[in-house]
Amino acid sequence: MTTNTPTAVDVEELDMPPVQEDQHEEFSILKIEGEKDLKAALERMDAALSYIDQVRNFVMKRTKPNDWTDQSGNPYFGESGCNRFMAPFQFFEKDIDSWTVDAQGIKRGFNEKNVFEGEIRLIMFRGVIGSKLLGIEASFEGGSRLDDGFKSKDDILFYSMKAKANWRGRGFRKVLGMENLTWADLAAAGIKQADVKKVERPITAKADTKEAAELWNILLEMNAGDVKKAEDYLEKMTTSEKYKGKRRPAHLSEKALAWIGPKVKGEYHKMFPDKKTATSAPEANGGSGDHPTDDQFRSSVENLQNLVSAEDYKAVLKEFGVAEAVEIPAAKRIAFMTTLASKRKGERA
Repeated sequence: MTTNTPTAVDVEELDMPPVQEDQHEEFSILKIEGEKDLKAALERMDAALSYIDQVRNFVMKRTKPNDWTDQSGNPYFGESGCNRFMAPFQFFEKDIDSWTVDAQGIKRGFNEKNVFEGEIRLIMFRGVIGSKLLGIEASFEGGSRLDDGFKSKDDILFYSMKAKANWRGRGFRKVLGMENLTWADLAAAGIKQADVKKVERPITAKADTKEAAELWNILLEMNAGDVKKAEDYLEKMTTSEKYKGKRRPAHLSEKALAWIGPKVKGEYHKMFPDKKTATSAPEANGGSGDHPTDDQFRSSVENLQNLVSAEDYKAVLKEFGVAEAVEIPAAKRIAFMTTLASKRKGERA
């Protein structure tokens, strides 16, 4: 294995971008003829839940402290612990699909020749995992997220195997009911938090506040101060085949901001070719830099005023210490429009 290889983490343990999926849901009404049938149905439900509890407790009592890790204060049942129960519970896998996702959100299946091209960010698996002993099976998805690109062929093999192990572990934990447990649950089974190895969960670095604020002001100016339109604009620009886009720059990672920022600024200069620089980020309720012109500000306020109640409009004016919007200093106009937009009827920014 090479040195300085990328870090791969179970995607289940990270704050991942939301995934766009086709959702097909069907609902049917369960018809229960009378109180006798209802009682019987509830008894069957109680028996099923009791069965799940017994399986979970059975497994917990047979685990060891090194089967667990303390991840940011929460107990996590690891791969080694899961594997010990494979044979007794007769676990099986089938209908397995796998793919990679690069930094641009492009998805490539393992059956494609260029599957490991680009800056790989995710290695994912999906398939059915079940237990012959318990007589149950279900479809699960999981894998690994990489914090850096591959360095060698050894990396590709290692992290592909790691992604599959993460997927398998997730399926095992769900089948055995070993998720969302507390330290109190484990204490009853003889596992103490103090005896478990502590692992701090990696956190995706967020965009610098100043840079994110600057990009947000640019988006507002491009959309005449309309917060919803600015959010829609950014979401559309950051949405890919695999991921739903972000609506605020502050929600972007540092790398995502570095990628999307120049694109937004490029569109800004197309929209305002006579401007040498885009809007600068003001400090909270103040600051310096370019600000909306009088006409832009007046038009934006009129648009926003139609979307809020008269009471909320007056409350925002009072918050900024003015009787009319025209009295707002240039340095506070963006803050005023943002606050006013957050009062839209039926929603909050």
